[in-house]
Amino acid sequence: MDITKAEVAEHLEQLADDPDYALRASDLRSLASAVSDADDDSWTGVDLFAAFPASSTVSVWRSGSFERYLGILSGISVFLPVAWTWWSLHAATSAYHSLLGANGEKGRTFLALWTEGFDGRLASDHRLVPMAKVSVWLIVVAVALIVLHRLFAQAGLRREDEQSAHAEAALVSALSGAQRVLNERRSDDPARIESLVKRSVKELHRAHERTREGSDQLHLASERLRDAASNAGQASGNLAALVAGAQSAQTDLTATLASVHKQLDVSLAELRAGLSASTQDLQTATTKAVSALAAEVGQVADTHRALKTEVTAIGANHASVGQVIGQLDDSLERHESALQGQVSELTAARDAAERMLSQLERIISPSPQNGVRV
Repeated sequence: MDITKAEVAEHLEQLADDPDYALRASDLRSLASAVSDADDDSWTGVDLFAAFPASSTVSVWRSGSFERYLGILSGISVFLPVAWTWWSLHAATSAYHSLLGANGEKGRTFLALWTEGFDGRLASDHRLVPMAKVSVWLIVVAVALIVLHRLFAQAGLRREDEQSAHAEAALVSALSGAQRVLNERRSDDPARIESLVKRSVKELHRAHERTREGSDQLHLASERLRDAASNAGQASGNLAALVAGAQSAQTDLTATLASVHKQLDVSLAELRAGLSASTQDLQTATTKAVSALAAEVGQVADTHRALKTEVTAIGANHASVGQVIGQLDDSLERHESALQGQVSELTAARDAAERMLSQLERIISPSPQNGVRV
């Protein structure tokens, strides 16, 4: 039975590859797959002869190129005798008019003149007798072409009918074999029921095997989970020991920081007291130095003014040395300006020193914002 099933499936595949069954090629391949696969029930219970009627399944194609060319030639040949006759009649009429113009008809009829060639004015092929012969031959050729075309057309139709009959016979043979194979899979067939039961038992056996494999894997996973839980307990104990050590270290660090904080407070207090005393002494000394320097500068200025007065008096008595005295006077004025500039700079330096000492006292003095944090 398996060989017959394989042959039927192969026959259906061949039909699907045949151009005569191109319209239903996909359905034929699907049917072949269902025939070869015993588990495929997609076509079971389907009337294949109703599903694959010959009118929509078989389509025989004819090339017929020579037949088409012969039909075209036969159609053209029908008009060739008429065209040839009209052409010859036109040439004869033109020659007759030329003869009438020359007054050479001499009482002869048109047919007589056409037969004679209108005294040489008409070509020999267009004279009445040759023209009639050519027309007859053209009619014979047209009839022959029409007959040949009909013969080839009938032969093509007969060949097409034979191919259609052969294709339908091959289709019926393939469908009959497929129908026999599929009928054995009907649910009311005892053999079909037995095969279904066997297939169900095989599927249940495979499902049982997969379930057992899943159970084994679950047991293995539980063993791994138990080991992981044991390792987690050990890690938890180690972590508790580490936390206790960290808490002890934190207590020691807090005590150390408190001691350091106390020592820093004492050191800062001593530094603050020392800086305050030093700042006060520096301020007093700077003030005294600036005052003394200012007094000395005043004395120098008084001396300079007295010297200037004396020089002026001497200049009045000694006009000859006026130029030297003028230079000395300018030098003394520059010296006085320089001394005054130094006094101004010393005063600015004293003010800057006082500002610096004030800022230093603000920095050193304790405040809630500038408290030392440990």
